[in-house]
Amino acid sequence: MRPPDLAASVEAYGNASRERRWLSSTARSAPIRHRHLILISSIGASILSGIPSATAQPPPDTIAEGVSIGGLDVSGLTRDEARRVVLRELVAPKREAIPVAFRGRFLHLEPVAAGYVAKVDYALKGALNFGRSRPAQTIDVPLKERIRADRIRRILRWYNARFATTPVEATVRFDDGRPRVTPARAGVEIDLASGVRRVARAVLVRDQRRYRLPVVRVQPETRRIGFSVVVDRDGFALRLFKGERLMRTMTVAVGMPGHRTPDGRFEVTRLDRNPVWYPPDSRWAEGLGPVEPGRGNPLGTRWMGISSPAIGIHGTPQPETLGTAASHGCVRLSITNAEWLFNLVEPGTPVKII
Repeated sequence: MRPPDLAASVEAYGNASRERRWLSSTARSAPIRHRHLILISSIGASILSGIPSATAQPPPDTIAEGVSIGGLDVSGLTRDEARRVVLRELVAPKREAIPVAFRGRFLHLEPVAAGYVAKVDYALKGALNFGRSRPAQTIDVPLKERIRADRIRRILRWYNARFATTPVEATVRFDDGRPRVTPARAGVEIDLASGVRRVARAVLVRDQRRYRLPVVRVQPETRRIGFSVVVDRDGFALRLFKGERLMRTMTVAVGMPGHRTPDGRFEVTRLDRNPVWYPPDSRWAEGLGPVEPGRGNPLGTRWMGISSPAIGIHGTPQPETLGTAASHGCVRLSITNAEWLFNLVEPGTPVKII
């Protein structure tokens, strides 16, 4: 047998050794690269799992997390659930009657009668938008509320009509020829402008147990009784009072028989300085013409007409007639006293003739 060729054997052995080494190296390195791929995939999955999906949305008809209405958390609730909660927690308390105080009396004002409305569905629509058409976030959707000023004003006027006090005018009556004065008293009613604002705040804010309505004092037209005049026909005297206090007594002339000065309650209606005397439509004045102003004028220098027709208090150029029944119905004073009295009385001054 021919021995193998040594060179060829050596070459073959070298090739086989190189092949074994390559296969061994490949076998060892392959699992390492695979583990690297598994590790990289795991890290990527972990990172991606921490990023929220841009398309993630709450279930249909459910409010997203972090959303409240009027400070009330409604996240995770359906529309109907949120409506019930908002009506119960936010709206129902504001529909309860409000105790309001007026002149020591407590009244109960109904907010619904005053036009209170809460736009619950509008707020729910806004709350449902977040996390869908708007990005998810912590948000408080305001609950819009409304109350009608005209209805509040109507209610307050109703209260005024029943519970307000009307002003009392100062009055004077005469008792045995002396004035008796009833003093004026202011009325009290609700200040409508301020009251509307206060009630509106009371309904919407509810920060007090009860609310006092603002009031305004209403002053009477006649707040005081100044001067009053009493004419005593039998005593031929005119007395001037200020309130109930006698200021001065003056001698007068009154109507003669057939032209008696009328008795009763009257008031000053007209004041004329330096009057013209026009004769009355009476038989005794026939043929007498107008007399121009001056001390010779039958009316003197001052005329104070009263609410009895054609009767007045005036001066006279005939002082000798004072203390007698000499006039045709008027009350005569001396010119000096007439001028003094003229400066104190005014239209509306009470005149009592007894």
